[in-house]
Amino acid sequence: IKLTDVVVPGAVQWVLSSDEGRPLLTVLLQQGALGATSLLVRGSLERAAGQNVALPQVEILDVSRQEGTLVIQVDPAIDVRAENLQGCEPVLLSRTFGWLVEAQRASARLALAHRNQDYSGTLRLTRREPRVSCFTVTNIRLTSRSLEETAMLEFRIEEAGIREVSF
Repeated sequence: IKLTDVVVPGAVQWVLSSDEGRPLLTVLLQQGALGATSLLVRGSLERAAGQNVALPQVEILDVSRQEGTLVIQVDPAIDVRAENLQGCEPVLLSRTFGWLVEAQRASARLALAHRNQDYSGTLRLTRREPRVSCFTVTNIRLTSRSLEETAMLEFRIEEAGIREVSF
């Protein structure tokens, strides 16, 4: 996972290093934390459709209990399905809307909750087939000196995103 951002109330800075070949994230707080503390880690994992991806493992060091939620966001042209889940379960995406910003909600496809650090699973990525329909209105104006044509095309794209329209 390529880490892009870490958000913690009262955090001063964070640094990513390596410990025994595993990535280690260290977050420095302005004040000591007491009670429930939330930590929001954003990252990206580039994969192509048709590939399987293991769930990223997040292990908090030196804590007595760890629980969390993973939100999987994908391009509209890709569908994602969780398989072989161990120690985690799918939850309603609406449970994550309190901490996902509006732009992130649109691409969120799956939320998985875990109650401890012993969880695993696989994400199956498949390409979605778009359904594209188009409504057209054409107007042709003929004068003694010219032929003018105006066309309005209204596309409806469903089931998947597309990047290019040609006509």
